Amino acid sequence: MQINIEQLQKHHVFKFPIEIGVIKDGEIVIYKMDMATARKNTTIKLDYEPDNVILDPESWLLFEEKSN
Repeated sequence: MQINIEQLQKHHVFKFPIEIGVIKDGEIVIYKMDMATARKNTTIKLDYEPDNVILDPESWLLFEEKSN
């Protein structure tokens, strides 16, 4: 599964950890990645098709999500 995150603000780049919740059959697995640049692309290797993916499932961050 490919995850692409981009910071769009113009003033500076924030550094922060972000959690990605992957849901399958009602169970959630949390993956963590660190944002230290304006753009981050990462791959999470899964051996299944997730039912849902939630960025920041505990709502620690302030952001707008756009999914493809």
